[in-house]
Amino acid sequence: MTSKTDIITGKRNGKSFFTLLEVLISMGVFAILMLALMQFFVSAQAVVERTSERTAFYDDARIAMNLLANDLACTFYEPEYDSSQYTFMYYDGSTSEGKTKITFATMRSDGLAEVYYFWDKTNMQLKLATLKETANFSDATWVTRPNSTWKTTVQAATPVVIAENVTSFEIILKDNATPANPITELPSSISPNYIKLPRLVEVTMKVISKETLEKLKAMSADFSSLTEPQQEIFNAGTQEFKRIVLIDRGQY
Repeated sequence: MTSKTDIITGKRNGKSFFTLLEVLISMGVFAILMLALMQFFVSAQAVVERTSERTAFYDDARIAMNLLANDLACTFYEPEYDSSQYTFMYYDGSTSEGKTKITFATMRSDGLAEVYYFWDKTNMQLKLATLKETANFSDATWVTRPNSTWKTTVQAATPVVIAENVTSFEIILKDNATPANPITELPSSISPNYIKLPRLVEVTMKVISKETLEKLKAMSADFSSLTEPQQEIFNAGTQEFKRIVLIDRGQY
């Protein structure tokens, strides 16, 4: 039989064994190590999830920019209507707000479509309204610059959100000069040198991660006048996407 003295001293018949106190201490140390290990794995999993979420978020923004770039690259232009065609792009680069939206016709795999891309600054979203060609919108109607009804119709169509958390969106059209000059506004009447189509289109969009946006909102940040610490957080959590599209339809 093991005596109380044996348990305390850890000896029995001249042989050493673990005492109850040593066993309890070992179990406590093991529990602490397991807890630390679990916290490490939980933290690592959270980092992986945030990284995956941010990657998927940026991928969505990249897809939106690729969609716009593809539509611009497939801009519809029909030389048959050259004598009356100004341009079917509606754009006003004379103001900052005017550079955030554009309307034009594009040729997609399922046919001709009118598209309207615009930045909803209030909701921080890039939106797209699309209207497919119908009998009421023939090619001849689409390629005339005067206030045709299709521009109003497509801009009144129900838009879909194609990018979230957009902090800035800017479109710059350029002519065929060397170096190219920005086009502030497309002409409203025909002239010998009227611009039928821009030569280059530059599109720049910045998006902010959800995590960074929530952090700045918690700080009651004003995006129009960020403090230096807030600006550092903003820059670290913001990604810029840019596309430059050449439109060459022999329009120059």
